Amino acid sequence: MEFNQDSFYILVEGKPKGTEAILYRNIIQDLLMEGKIPEHNYEVFEVGGSSAFGSFAQRIYYNSSKHKDYPVLAIADRDYRLQKDIQGALEQGEKQRLIRDRNFFCGYLEVHEWENFLLFELANIIAFVDSLPTKIGRAGKPWRSEDFIPSIEELQQVLDSYFQEYFLSEFLNLLSFQIRQNPIIHDKNTAKSELKKILKLDGEVTLQSIREQFSKITEELLGTSYPKTDYTELLESVLAELPWAEWVDQEIPVDREIASTFFQGKEAFKHLTKWIKERSGIQNLSTTQFQDQLIRIIGEKKSSKIKSDIQRILSLVL
Repeated sequence: MEFNQDSFYILVEGKPKGTEAILYRNIIQDLLMEGKIPEHNYEVFEVGGSSAFGSFAQRIYYNSSKHKDYPVLAIADRDYRLQKDIQGALEQGEKQRLIRDRNFFCGYLEVHEWENFLLFELANIIAFVDSLPTKIGRAGKPWRSEDFIPSIEELQQVLDSYFQEYFLSEFLNLLSFQIRQNPIIHDKNTAKSELKKILKLDGEVTLQSIREQFSKITEELLGTSYPKTDYTELLESVLAELPWAEWVDQEIPVDREIASTFFQGKEAFKHLTKWIKERSGIQNLSTTQFQDQLIRIIGEKKSSKIKSDIQRILSLVL
């Protein structure tokens, strides 16, 4: 692989020519044309998984003169990270340290994963469905067999029902992620065993049952030689970030906007498009193709949540 001396490199997760990288390239080009980011020859490079960011960053530093002045930027999904674990804008000294150490700066999306942004495009989803012909056209082209066009309220209800059904799974996924990020025991196999213990909850899941499990495991490890993490404190950090207590114990309905931001967007979007395809009788259109069509529509807009977020991430290092 060859690197251009004058390019500003942005590392992303995903496969070569993947949807994510194409979307970012188009957004960055738009931001550049609109004068919203400094003039650079931006190159978005897919590295597979985020674990490869470091090795690619080092190769870029060795080969790019542009990155003598700017740290290499990586863009990654937020996943189940807490706000306290996400770094803000870099001071000049921090930039110089990253460059000196040939390390990268990771800018996290404001949402769980990039597909979450699609959940905020309900009007464009409706417009796309409405644009599909109601009779078979050329072979392989998408069309719909029903006259049904969903309203925004109906799509919101579909998402509300989905989030209400899966919020507890999301909560446990979040706890699992945080435990893996802060393992009591650094040996992977043993840590995995401890994780199963912590989340082995019998009967109805309540905050009290979770607190008891976290407290029990932490106390069991007192006096041992293992590196310590106060898991009760970790749990309270998780609870302070989103209204989990209201959702789990008080049975208050899940907030759609919060869930659309912090829950798994890929699965929610898949559920939403499946419902639309069934109700409208859409043929010859996979979830990925539906997604690609929506991305094309978003790319034609002057503003969108994803465009604003990419601009925000770029501003952290420029």
